[in-house]
Amino acid sequence: MSSIENTNDISVLRRRLQAVEEEILRIAKPFDHIMSDAEEELVCEHLSTRSYILNRMFELHATEAEVQRFEEVNERLFNLTKN
Repeated sequence: MSSIENTNDISVLRRRLQAVEEEILRIAKPFDHIMSDAEEELVCEHLSTRSYILNRMFELHATEAEVQRFEEVNERLFNLTKN
């Protein structure tokens, strides 16, 4: 996370956010896949990183479109990761 802790560059944060979300989706799909303990732990770590990035983005600036996207992705990720 250190690479994002010290940045105020919203484009860097957006790229990192997208990469984290893609990794969560990669692990959580296919939908009938039951995650191992290690995969669940990794998803939890990624969700924590994602939360941190989102907080940083909101601190710096988030557009209305980004807020809407965050809400939609949050709902999708929540549905994918609940057991």
